[in-house]
Amino acid sequence: MSLHRGRPRAAGLALATTAAASASLLTTPTAHAELSDPAEIYYGAIQTDEIVLGPNESTTFHIDFAVRDDSGMRVSGATATLHGPGGRTLEATTTYPGIKTCMEISDTAAVCSFLLTVDTGEAEIDNGYAGTWSLSAMAFPKDTAWDGTPRPEGTVTADNLDTVTFKRDSKLSSDASPNVASPGRTISVIGELEFADWTSGGYAPGAGQPLDLVFAPDDSPYYQYVDELTTYSNGWAFGSGEAEEDGSWFLAYQGSPTTEWVYSPFEHINVRGR
Repeated sequence: MSLHRGRPRAAGLALATTAAASASLLTTPTAHAELSDPAEIYYGAIQTDEIVLGPNESTTFHIDFAVRDDSGMRVSGATATLHGPGGRTLEATTTYPGIKTCMEISDTAAVCSFLLTVDTGEAEIDNGYAGTWSLSAMAFPKDTAWDGTPRPEGTVTADNLDTVTFKRDSKLSSDASPNVASPGRTISVIGELEFADWTSGGYAPGAGQPLDLVFAPDDSPYYQYVDELTTYSNGWAFGSGEAEEDGSWFLAYQGSPTTEWVYSPFEHINVRGR
């Protein structure tokens, strides 16, 4: 487990444009002899790999996939669906006007582009939505045999094209004392870990979570792990270490598959009488 001074907090998501995604797919072969049979979705991407949200926050990101068939591809009717924990699903919406979902890039291939918004302020979004989501897609060749069913014969589908992780935001406070200490004196640190509560809003205690008590000496670029702690049911944790030199003390939470990593603010301690 590594820890580096000054590690920045992620500030947001960089959303890729549909035009850029389309440009990367123009290598699609156009000769029928080069295409696989049956039709296939040969590329799919979620344009971010991780989303961290607090209560009542939202973000929107792109989803793109590419599909081909000897008969060509219909530009409407395609879908992009995320499948998440506990069988939950989220449906993306097209980026094109009207009912159009795809753009032809050759006689046999098309790029389908979607947007998906995740809003933790919506009633349906609860803490169970945190975790890893996988992308599935569906599109229709021009020679699809339409029979009134959702997936008529000839429909092209693909699962597990890409993944994205939704994480609950984390907050971590700490207080170290005394602020001035003699060498060898015990430094006590208390802190509270909280996670965004998408179910009810606000933040909730992070119970039973591992924390590291860390010391950052003033005259060294390296951190020192002092103690391993576990939060109580109310999210609080207590730790201590021995004062040896001037520096800062803080708590570190390394995150989980459903919650974001976070460090508490630094608490500087002066050691006198060395």
